Amino acid sequence: MLAFLSVTYLLEQGTRQIYNATLPQIRIDFLQYGVTDAQLGMVGTVFGAVFGVSILFAGFAADFLGRKRVVVVGTLVFSLGILLSGFAAGLWALVAFYGVMNALGQCCVAPPCFSLICQRFEKERCMAMGVFSCCNYIGVIVCSALSGVIGGLGSGVWRWAFWSFGAFGVLWAIGLQKFLKGDSDTHAATSEGAHSEFRDAFAAFAGKPTAILLVLAFGMFIYVNLGIYLWAPSFLMRTFDGLSLAGAAFHAVFWSGIGSIAGLLLTARVTDSLSAHRATARFEVTIVGMVFCALTVLLIAAAATLPMCCLGLLAFGFARGVLECTVYPAMFDVVVPRFRSACTGMAGCWAFLFGSMAPAVLGWMSQRFTLRTGFVSLTAFVSIGAVLLVLARIAFLRRDMEMVEKLKG
Repeated sequence: MLAFLSVTYLLEQGTRQIYNATLPQIRIDFLQYGVTDAQLGMVGTVFGAVFGVSILFAGFAADFLGRKRVVVVGTLVFSLGILLSGFAAGLWALVAFYGVMNALGQCCVAPPCFSLICQRFEKERCMAMGVFSCCNYIGVIVCSALSGVIGGLGSGVWRWAFWSFGAFGVLWAIGLQKFLKGDSDTHAATSEGAHSEFRDAFAAFAGKPTAILLVLAFGMFIYVNLGIYLWAPSFLMRTFDGLSLAGAAFHAVFWSGIGSIAGLLLTARVTDSLSAHRATARFEVTIVGMVFCALTVLLIAAAATLPMCCLGLLAFGFARGVLECTVYPAMFDVVVPRFRSACTGMAGCWAFLFGSMAPAVLGWMSQRFTLRTGFVSLTAFVSIGAVLLVLARIAFLRRDMEMVEKLKG
């Protein structure tokens, strides 16, 4: 199960990077239509907004309709969205296929996968999530590097990156349907009890101040992450002379990806060990990751040389790895297991709705100021996130954890 879900996550996260890696060439090809940086950033903003709204319903669907079913359908839909993006003849086609259809499919992957993994690996959930999330960065590195190489071959060739990965995703969805075993922990709601089920799932999240503050902080991080993911290749090309599209696409994701894998695996092992003796360890490690993230974003923005910027990306990736393997396990400490997929959906809804503004805002800032100024502004968001986490730890964490233990008992 972990292998099947990990490859699915690799494909979902990796194909999300194709647009970012080929954006400089898409920009050149679409200049004839008068497309601006802000409009190109809007494609990423539409993706984030649609993803944020849809993941709420995907989380509920996974808990009530079946997690395997939601994963398979989502993989098929986002793969078709990627495939059709290769045929886009203008900005609005990219918005429809990449921004909307792709997002509708991708939102169906994380909630059921996170729930299945944490259900199967209750005591080793950080380590399992770490292994699972490593595939995120392997996919990002591979897809970004290959897409950058393909996009750099000339005008219009970037389309082959969308066609190739999209077609593979369709085939993978068919394989999932045939070979992935279904989950037995699905709580299907009858028509009479549906309202009560949804209300209970919402209460499981909204009744915990710790979960609310954690998710608000997570939204700050997603804002930063989406902004850096989309604009890092363009930032590198504009800031450091002589860097090719393939080189910018590679550096933008390789160093942060390697850092994230290291952060995931190291933090997962340490956090699982600490949590066996200290119940609040997952949440406390999340705070450390958020603080470190703020410092690394500033390092990227202030870098005067390419090696220094790559070092900043490596450090940012490590901080991101710390957060990705602890945020959801920490949230699951304060919500009952039955509604984990639904709570994942609610968390993702806020985080991506808020974070979706970053691509367009940074595109606007690149036109009015510079991308470097835009990257500096990102530091404020993760700093606010760190403050929210500290407040949750001091005021609410232990009480909310005790409430969940009583409900489970």
